[in-house]
Amino acid sequence: MFISPAMAQSAGGTSGIDMLLGFGAFGIVLILISLIIYFIPTFIAFRRKHPNKWIIFLINFLLGATFIGWIVALIWSLLAIHITSEGKIINETKSAKAE
Repeated sequence: MFISPAMAQSAGGTSGIDMLLGFGAFGIVLILISLIIYFIPTFIAFRRKHPNKWIIFLINFLLGATFIGWIVALIWSLLAIHITSEGKIINETKSAKAE
């Protein structure tokens, strides 16, 4: 049975916001920790100044909930990138083959 927030308040229940959070301050902390964990691949990509950081963010944001998308974003954010003094980006696997 659906109970609207107005019905819950009139019956001595909690407000709609309290119903959404469920645990009050603990619920807010839990949501924040979950968001931090969810966006770890994005944080890593931005911290490392990955050249594809915005694409990694989009994959993380749009497909991260599938877990496979989250793993793809995490692995991509951790791939080795090298920037030369001229500003060129060199992938570690290509430079290893050239030598």
